[in-house]
Amino acid sequence: MGTRDNAGEATAAIGGLELDAYVVIASGAMSAEDLDRAKDQGKMAMKVPEGGVAYLELGGVLVAEGRLQKRHGKSAFVVTRSYQDSSEVLS
Repeated sequence: MGTRDNAGEATAAIGGLELDAYVVIASGAMSAEDLDRAKDQGKMAMKVPEGGVAYLELGGVLVAEGRLQKRHGKSAFVVTRSYQDSSEVLS
């Protein structure tokens, strides 16, 4: 993993199959004002929860659990558990 296409999207190529990779934040909160602003702008952004649990999803399958941490001014996903033999599919 670790490749990016021209739009900056993270992807993973496995055996000729290319899938999108996403970090899914387990929980978060937004104020009503933030929600209204997101609706008006047509996009939503949330603060990265420092030290919160997150999951890496690849093609609808959970592949890792980790934490989001700031490194050199950027957010990094640090794996704490991998699901290599698991078939946990998000619904």
